[in-house]
Amino acid sequence: NFTKPGEQEAVRCDTLSQLVARGCSNDDIISPKNFYGVVRSTPLSSSFNKRQQQQEPIQLAPQEVLLKLRPGMPSTFTVSFKRVEGYPVDLYYLMDLSYSMEDDLRNIKVLGTELFKALKNITEHAKIGFGAFVDKTVLPFTNTNKKKLEKPCQKKEKYCQPAFGYRHVLSMTANEKDFNEEVKKQNISGNLDPPEGSLDAMMQVAVCGDKIGWRENSTRLIVLTTDAGFHMAGDGKLAGILEPNDEKCHIEENVNAMNNQLDYPSVGQLATQLEKNNIQPIFAVTNDVVDVYKKLSKMIPKSEVEELNKDSKNIVTLIKRAYDRLSSKVTMTHDDLPANVIVTYTPICPNGGPAGGDEGVCNDVGEGKEISFDVTVTATACIGMQNFTISPLGIRDTLKVTVTTKCNCECDDPQDNNHPQCNSKGKVNCGICSCNTGFVGQKCECAIGEKDESALKESCRRANGTECEGRGICVCGRCSCHPTDSGTSYHGDFCECDDDHCEMFRNQLCGGNGRCLCGKCMCNKGYEGSACHCKTSDDGCRTSGGTVCSGRGACKCNQCECKDGYQRPFCEVCHGCLDPCQTKQTCMECLFQTGGLGRNCTPACTDSVKHRLVDMFTLTKKSCKLKDSEGCWITFKMEQLVGEDNYWAEILRQRECPELPNIYAIVGGSIKGVVVIGLLADNPLFKNATTTVANPTFTGANKVVVVVVGHIGRLSSELFTDTCLHIIGYLQGLTKGVDSSEISNTFQRNGVNLDENALQSIIRFLLLTFRSAGKSNLSAEDLVSKLEEGCSKWPKASLQVVHTLWTKQGPLVHSQQEAQAMLSIGKLVDMQWKLGMAVSSDTCRSLNSPFVSMLLKIAEPSGQISHKSFELTIPQFQNFHKQFKEMAAVLETV
Repeated sequence: NFTKPGEQEAVRCDTLSQLVARGCSNDDIISPKNFYGVVRSTPLSSSFNKRQQQQEPIQLAPQEVLLKLRPGMPSTFTVSFKRVEGYPVDLYYLMDLSYSMEDDLRNIKVLGTELFKALKNITEHAKIGFGAFVDKTVLPFTNTNKKKLEKPCQKKEKYCQPAFGYRHVLSMTANEKDFNEEVKKQNISGNLDPPEGSLDAMMQVAVCGDKIGWRENSTRLIVLTTDAGFHMAGDGKLAGILEPNDEKCHIEENVNAMNNQLDYPSVGQLATQLEKNNIQPIFAVTNDVVDVYKKLSKMIPKSEVEELNKDSKNIVTLIKRAYDRLSSKVTMTHDDLPANVIVTYTPICPNGGPAGGDEGVCNDVGEGKEISFDVTVTATACIGMQNFTISPLGIRDTLKVTVTTKCNCECDDPQDNNHPQCNSKGKVNCGICSCNTGFVGQKCECAIGEKDESALKESCRRANGTECEGRGICVCGRCSCHPTDSGTSYHGDFCECDDDHCEMFRNQLCGGNGRCLCGKCMCNKGYEGSACHCKTSDDGCRTSGGTVCSGRGACKCNQCECKDGYQRPFCEVCHGCLDPCQTKQTCMECLFQTGGLGRNCTPACTDSVKHRLVDMFTLTKKSCKLKDSEGCWITFKMEQLVGEDNYWAEILRQRECPELPNIYAIVGGSIKGVVVIGLLADNPLFKNATTTVANPTFTGANKVVVVVVGHIGRLSSELFTDTCLHIIGYLQGLTKGVDSSEISNTFQRNGVNLDENALQSIIRFLLLTFRSAGKSNLSAEDLVSKLEEGCSKWPKASLQVVHTLWTKQGPLVHSQQEAQAMLSIGKLVDMQWKLGMAVSSDTCRSLNSPFVSMLLKIAEPSGQISHKSFELTIPQFQNFHKQFKEMAAVLETV
């Protein structure tokens, strides 16, 4: 038996060297090898025999092979190729007959003989065909005026044929006379835009093989001559042609019957059809579009670009040169591969390309010269029987490769169904016991009777995981754990524990101060820490006052681990905590108002503050101030004691209250100002009263707010919610107004009796609060905070209602306020101005300075008349005047 007791069966699968090292004999090792077989291999042909044209010449061998691969093991075989001497050539001459190619057409009409002569020098078995193209006969590509369609050339042109897209003129022929006669019949035509329908024409030539006359055993060439660029997929949309090119043959009566119904083909579509039909294009183009076609050639395999003279006189030389380059370069590649199959090539030739790529290239391959390619095929996973083909680009010969994988062990198993190796309770299958019904285990040693084997194995899985955590085997429903590398064993109900992988300290398990138990250090007495690396002590955590971590953390490894926000070493400072000057204001005000006795302040202080009233501070901490309900300032200092929410406070007995304004001084100063001001114009001095409007909601408590909050406190949470929703709905534009009578009736039905003044004060207060919050885009938290700043008497239930409603409805109120602001464009009704002299100022610089005061009367969208005033210095007014003059000058020109 190869496996040791408790060892998993997976150890049977390993590298050959590892299996031998463990004592497995070579005769017992099953290691499947790749299989390569040649199904069909006809010898390569030397030349094309005209008398045996019925038999196709062979240029590629073998023609069919079979591969049986072991996943991950590559298999390499050799493919041979030989260019047949005198191999037939089919050349289709595709010419641009737009008006700019007039001189080229004249020359082609007399070059037919030379073209045939050049082809005969290449091979005796040459044929030639002819076709022409211009463009789609729809706007904006061609003038669709009836007369222009019939004669799209210039008026002086005598011989001009009607507009057309693609016309097939002559199928493949070896008759020179037929070619010359048909070409001489051709006349020039025309279109509107410079790009032509060349890709459209090439697609028809590629897919209409029976009409073009392509032979099965020939080198197929398309010679495209043009002096313009090309339209491609998507351009048809300009003419309203939305149907994509279908890559099918549509030649009827020698023209493309779907010329104006289908879009141009894409470059990818054309390249696919050219490769599929083994056609090699030669682009003979004029100098100004050579770069364009070189870029196109990079996307079309086995294509060449040659520069055409303006009159096409060099066409014969050009074709021969391009053919030599195409035919002497052999590129071996494959079609679409099955999933999980990789193919690479290594060329074996004098001028070969790089090895290991997904195609192999040999250059300068002459006729009759034999070359080879090593083809390496690898299957990365198990697959069924699949096929793919290998072939040289532009050549019809192909190699069919059938590939499958060997994924089953080829074991010579004994036929004994009650083998002794399996305790006579099963048979051996590739070295592993396959137990009879009712028995399980590595050697069929466990009798389970009528129990379900899967249920027994399930009891060895923790949370539906791996059986025995991959560290043991399931024996009769219990885990039998494997030994560890150190000689101990895994343990636990599911072999989940080991005593070798605890935290290390100073390169010792558990720092040498404890023992490892199931991955966790169990420290000896006097040590602590995850690796038992610390002595048990709190000396490093004690403050000068003797507390451990100031009561705001735990001492671990003789260091403080502070609670969130507090900083080491002793958790005394908290940079991220809220300032107690702010959080304890309600408590401080309560303690001050009760005369320092602390009565009824437990809800506000929660027993977290001990205090005393003082005439002078003894604490050295910073001073804190708060404004009470009477507008006076209470000053206090706080010191944090041991623990988190534990403070000692000193509160000054004396408040700081603001003095009332001196009414007599103000009146006297105003009268004096009027006397001093001189009139600098015919109009009497105009200066609006300056009024400071303060929102009582957000500027600290006053008696009015306290009274309103008291009224609100009489409302239940449900009643207050309904009232707020009524007002918020109006601010969102959902209702035309606030119906106070409806609110009053709701109050009375719920047993709340408020007089008219109290009801109106609640409505006005909530309207002002929610409108201001909406304009300022306050969050729910900010709004509640502002309300608490304004008055400390707010019931918590009422503030909770405000927070909940504003979280959901606040953004909608803000949006409505913004919309109203954008729509609120008033109309100027009247404008007045006054000239005055400044007599008092916060700074002396503005004294005795003239200014212009402007008053604008505005009609608001609501119909109300409002007044807007502002002041300008003399330079500002002069600039203002200049701007108005420029506006007037522009208006005169409009």
